[in-house]
Amino acid sequence: MLKGFASLRRLAGTYPAGHPMLTQKLKELEDLIQLHLKIDPTLRIDIIRGDVFLDGVSFGRDDPASAQVVRELSDLGIDSIHVRDGVGRDELLATAEFLWQIKDTHTEPVEEQLARRNIRHVSLGKIVALDTRWSSRQWPDAPTGDARPGVRRVAGAGAGDLRQHGRRQETGSS
Repeated sequence: MLKGFASLRRLAGTYPAGHPMLTQKLKELEDLIQLHLKIDPTLRIDIIRGDVFLDGVSFGRDDPASAQVVRELSDLGIDSIHVRDGVGRDELLATAEFLWQIKDTHTEPVEEQLARRNIRHVSLGKIVALDTRWSSRQWPDAPTGDARPGVRRVAGAGAGDLRQHGRRQETGSS
């Protein structure tokens, strides 16, 4: 599927919409995606440190053709392609055209650019490494201070003592 996206991207940049080669590749990719979407409502292709993952399952780096596709997408700043149920040929073609035209200098978020092209069932993303070595302060599971600020506590008094203290204040005794 990843190769299908890359191939469709090149064809969309080379041929006009409706060209037989473009139409054929679009049909092939759509058929593959629809087959997958019958099983799972989302197709997730992620590239993590050069490894290709389809729905979390690694396909490794053994295929030289995949390595070329991974480089192309990484050069575009894309590490993740997710396709949701409901995608059609028009969206796949619009996605391929977007991938052909994408520039590093865009200032508008990718999701806004895709939405402007009526791409609603495909998302493209960049996977950002997260350093989890740093530590943070350990917070308690429950509040440690008085949960009701402004309520006066009588030191050393239990619940019964507090009720008695309240009665003494009402009667004026101490």
